[in-house]
Amino acid sequence: MDSFVILHNDFYPTSSIILLQNLKNLLKKNCINDCQIQQLSLGNKLSFLMEERFYYKVLKVLITIQKEDKQTLICDSQSLIVIIKLIKKLYEEQEFKEELTHFLKEEIDILALEGSIKFIPEIVLETFKKDDNFRSWKGFKAAFIIDRELESFVKEIQFLEKLENILELKILPFYKDSYDYLLKINPTLAYKMASNDYYEMVDCGVDFIMTANIGNFEIFDRHSKMIQKTAGRDDLEIPLLFLPQVFLSTFRDSNATNLLFKEHNIPPKML
Repeated sequence: MDSFVILHNDFYPTSSIILLQNLKNLLKKNCINDCQIQQLSLGNKLSFLMEERFYYKVLKVLITIQKEDKQTLICDSQSLIVIIKLIKKLYEEQEFKEELTHFLKEEIDILALEGSIKFIPEIVLETFKKDDNFRSWKGFKAAFIIDRELESFVKEIQFLEKLENILELKILPFYKDSYDYLLKINPTLAYKMASNDYYEMVDCGVDFIMTANIGNFEIFDRHSKMIQKTAGRDDLEIPLLFLPQVFLSTFRDSNATNLLFKEHNIPPKML
């Protein structure tokens, strides 16, 4: 498969556009230009309540991409969790598989489907090359907020070790749940839980916080003032960065404008 389709989770439009634009720029830097965009609102934890109807919509998109002999690129961790759960349910729950097979009106080749999907940060780690224009993160310390459900996956592929080695960045991992799903049903609780997590990371003396989760960016950055107010804190200076922004920052032609730092509510000031 030489062609790729980026699965663009547009559930939070502003946050997802910041991720998508930086991701497209990063892939170009890594000589991956043949990419189409497939928009799909994969939502948050509440989306799973729809069960078969929700998973059918996701599966139909994935199978369509696979039939075109293209590879699906997952760019955010919320989408990755959805797809991991979908594949697991197809393997382990026969009734669930039969129900989706009935909806699709065709058999599901789980192995082929699984092989056609890739998490973009893995590709970046495989293809990223340092050159004379490389600008390292040496001397910086970052918190990396990672979905608790992905802890074993991250450790299995030694993702953090590879990331630190390439970027020359000190990374403090925080395995947490994302509370963005509470924003509409219980915003007071969402801000309370998010403020605890945000300032726990801030108080470790980090320069910035990394995330691959659109929901985390949404609640920590887009709702940053409410998080600050809930915590009763005066400080609100440590920014959130998507992983592609962290990688792109190592290129000397990157700046605050093309990294879309000006679109952040907590603007990064390191460039």
